[in-house]
Amino acid sequence: MVGGLIPETLFSSTEPHQGTLDVDLLLSLALEYDREDQDYSWLETALGQSGFVKASPNIGWRWMVQIRAAGVGGYLAAKASAIVRRDLAKDLYDFAFVVIHAVGADGPDPVASAVARASVPGNTVLRNPSEDVTSACRRFDGPESSGVRTYAAEARAAGSTADPAKLQAQAQGGYRRVPICV
Repeated sequence: MVGGLIPETLFSSTEPHQGTLDVDLLLSLALEYDREDQDYSWLETALGQSGFVKASPNIGWRWMVQIRAAGVGGYLAAKASAIVRRDLAKDLYDFAFVVIHAVGADGPDPVASAVARASVPGNTVLRNPSEDVTSACRRFDGPESSGVRTYAAEARAAGSTADPAKLQAQAQGGYRRVPICV
């Protein structure tokens, strides 16, 4: 599961985060449909075999499954993909928020290692996640870059009382924590 609720599960922060209430899921299903008729019992069987269960009460055709939430690397890779494909302010904000706040004051950099694990060469479907992360990071590479300005504005809108210049500096410094960005 990736989406606006995930940052709260990755780390604690005194800064408010304006997440979304939707839930985004990545489903990796290898279903084979080799039937001519409109009988979808094959899909119902495949969902059951994949761990889905019918919702209770089941109004319509609703299925549920217990899922794992994305870790830092997976979340950043997904957000980077959203930045590259749709370029919305909320995606730049979420990406920077997680990079800034997921790193502890001491010890090894968990963001760097998490993104590296999520960006394994050859681990691609249509695009290489590391290319998306690199492209997303370029939006934070200067004090007047779009990512830096957007993060500060969105953080203030989410309720941060920090000075906008400080927020911009955090966003610009955060991207340097991700080795594939520099």
